[in-house]
Amino acid sequence: VGSVDEYVMFKFTDGSVLKYEGIGDIDCGDNLTSMFLFHISDFKGKTVQKIRLRRSDYYLDYEVEGEFTVAELINAVK
Repeated sequence: VGSVDEYVMFKFTDGSVLKYEGIGDIDCGDNLTSMFLFHISDFKGKTVQKIRLRRSDYYLDYEVEGEFTVAELINAVK
């Protein structure tokens, strides 16, 4: 699972940033999976603008689009 120094960051429309470090053991196999433990309360009243996912030496930035908030998506799967 995961990679060295992986994280996911959420940038909110109010300018604040939330960062979660990856959890789990490192596995250098072909089917890597990142794991993060989110706290729904961290998203309450916030709107996510961008998400950055870092794995190993590289990262990807994603613009958030859609009709559901991250908090609503997390609630839907818990």
